[in-house]
Amino acid sequence: MADPLNNYQNQKLLGEGAYGIVYKARDIRTGQNVALKQIKYVDDNDLPTMAIREIAILKSLRHPNIVDLIAVIQQNILRSETCV
Repeated sequence: MADPLNNYQNQKLLGEGAYGIVYKARDIRTGQNVALKQIKYVDDNDLPTMAIREIAILKSLRHPNIVDLIAVIQQNILRSETCV
């Protein structure tokens, strides 16, 4: 199966915080600029509660000043989640 992250070209690091790293990227299929957030796992099994809340909130919100959540991609090899 193809890696869905291959659809995005990282352009630069935007920032790093307690729960993840955010990159500016471009969707190579559409040319759309996106932010990729790679969420850090606290341990090998648990996604941080705050990250789960953030994903749930972003999925429900639609506002011009808030980014749209396009996708959540799970990578078992790296034990990370990436929000686009």
